[in-house]
Amino acid sequence: MRIGLAMDAPDHTAFFESARVLLIGEVNHLTAQFSSKEISERSRLRVNPELPVTQIAAPKTALPEDRSASNEPVRSVYGISVPKSAVHGDHAELVLEADGIQMSHVRPQILKPATVRFPDAIQVRLARTSSYALYPATIGVNARAGREITVSVRNNAPEIRNVKLAISAEGLDFSPASQTVAIGASAARDVSFRVFAHQASPGVHSGEVKLSGAAEAAEPFRVVVIPAAGEMAWTADGFYFLESTALRASFLPGSWLEYLAKERGEERLPAPVTPFSPGPITAEREALVFSGGRTVRMADLERLSPRKEPAQRNQIRPRQ
Repeated sequence: MRIGLAMDAPDHTAFFESARVLLIGEVNHLTAQFSSKEISERSRLRVNPELPVTQIAAPKTALPEDRSASNEPVRSVYGISVPKSAVHGDHAELVLEADGIQMSHVRPQILKPATVRFPDAIQVRLARTSSYALYPATIGVNARAGREITVSVRNNAPEIRNVKLAISAEGLDFSPASQTVAIGASAARDVSFRVFAHQASPGVHSGEVKLSGAAEAAEPFRVVVIPAAGEMAWTADGFYFLESTALRASFLPGSWLEYLAKERGEERLPAPVTPFSPGPITAEREALVFSGGRTVRMADLERLSPRKEPAQRNQIRPRQ
């Protein structure tokens, strides 16, 4: 076996110092290093998809006394503008060429400057290992007690940024109504708000979180106000729900998807999808009305749900 060790750098090199992400709606400054001024002058940057690009020489940095400027690489800064119409999550191809030869290739991801999600949002079980998150994000709130709502903000920029979050929803009060937070480079931070719903009517209320400051964004969400006593029926994204402060049952036409004890996270249905009344469903205050006029309330579910088979204990048989 032979092993080759490179003792000296190649004569001609060009590469980006860091090019992991391009932010939508901003001019992204990427620094490239060249082994010589000649290579820098003869180079060009190819971008796919085509994006507006400007190039400037990087400012010179002070060198220690024992280092010569002639040994320092030449740096150039490329300003790449990404339009607001770009698709979040897409990629761009950046290729540095000199004398018709590809010197470097990177594939940064195109991202929004900041994204928002709700970790506590309702997800509907579709199979044993998969679920569907309602969109806009939907959060259940006890009308009497209220609750804490967590908003997770991810900063996709390669530097620390300060953003202001303002949250609102029709008929609901939040404390505080807004917060300003610092978020690390390419990091996420959870921000908590207290929601009060004692003056809101039971049902689905639309809301919005707005980001401003170093990043601007608006993310819709929904709050389901659940009466402190009794139950309610509601619908979203083609799903139908019966819900109380303790239980939630989810349906699709022809299927009973889940029967959840919310506090313990216990699923009471023995199978992920249980066949149920086919045909259209209507949500009416405290009940779901199925095809043929069949009305189902929360009190009926315990009787209608299939029973889980008790786990069989391992029996030790004596040797024959």
